[in-house]
Amino acid sequence: MRATRLSTGWLSTGRLSMGRWRWLAGAAAAGLLLGTVAGAVADKPPSFTARFYAPEAEALGLQEWLDAVGSARPDVIYLGERHDSEAHHALQSAVVAGLEARFEAEGGVAGLVFEMIAEAKEPAALRARGWPGRAGPGASDAVAEAAEWDKSGWPDFALYAPILEAAPGAYVAGGGYPRQAVMRAATDADWLRREPGAARFGLDQPLPTAQQAAREAAQIASHCNAIPPEVAPMMVDAQRARDARLAAAILRAREAAAAEGRTGPVVVITGALHARLDYGAPALLTRAAPNLSQLSVAMVEREEPLSGFEIEPARAALFDVWAPTPPPAVERPDPCLAFKANRTAKTSAEETAPD
Repeated sequence: MRATRLSTGWLSTGRLSMGRWRWLAGAAAAGLLLGTVAGAVADKPPSFTARFYAPEAEALGLQEWLDAVGSARPDVIYLGERHDSEAHHALQSAVVAGLEARFEAEGGVAGLVFEMIAEAKEPAALRARGWPGRAGPGASDAVAEAAEWDKSGWPDFALYAPILEAAPGAYVAGGGYPRQAVMRAATDADWLRREPGAARFGLDQPLPTAQQAAREAAQIASHCNAIPPEVAPMMVDAQRARDARLAAAILRAREAAAAEGRTGPVVVITGALHARLDYGAPALLTRAAPNLSQLSVAMVEREEPLSGFEIEPARAALFDVWAPTPPPAVERPDPCLAFKANRTAKTSAEETAPD
């Protein structure tokens, strides 16, 4: 059986060993470990260099890391992003372009799964892309229109277009979950068990008590400690449903691409939380398809120099690889201020409403 996960040591069976990773790191350019992210966005090349870190392994530059991935040949690669980070999207498109070249013999990247595209929009997006043929000029804009991206609430499609263009033959799968669909959790306690593929992805079973508590606490913290505790379980259920949709989209993309003779990796474009190995989409996919090998990359913004990047031990096991990038030049506004202001305004309106 092949390794289900390419973890810190790039697990063994038919995969890249820790020794091979270290050899690549040492031999590549005689210690020059920085790889410039070039050509990711043709008219606006990134101004930073990329380094990829795995626990207890040497850092690798972009090209060396791509060579390592080409040797390891994972079935699924997650590129976990912060959605509004231009640096993350530039790095994603550069990685996809590099994978397209290294898996040319297998037909390039087999599939691109986007959290931002709803499953219901997938057929229209594929038609707009001209799949199973290779997408031509202007196809990315057609995909955005077919997916109704401008109505989706996601960041500007211009950030994502280069990713699509980097793999013109890939099957584009919609791994998104309609935000309004999870609202039924407030009135239907059993909705998760009736989700498509619930048993396959473990949605019909409760989480272990400790994990449920930890995930509820994380949801409250990520929402600025401003949501009622009774809402947190619903949000955990919604996260599980979204992870399952991503896992199902990966399997759909692999099957469709294989039917066309394309056997390269499926690349998943998603938020970093969905790429977590412990309970994100990789964990659900392992349950459904344990023979698939997976590689999860977390892209993180760091203020300090990238050469001093270290993976905190408590977080190291959450992803296989970490790719730090510079933060944006303009500081983001505090999202908690707006979130709490909206809640305060809503509470005030409810209190003053006539009976």
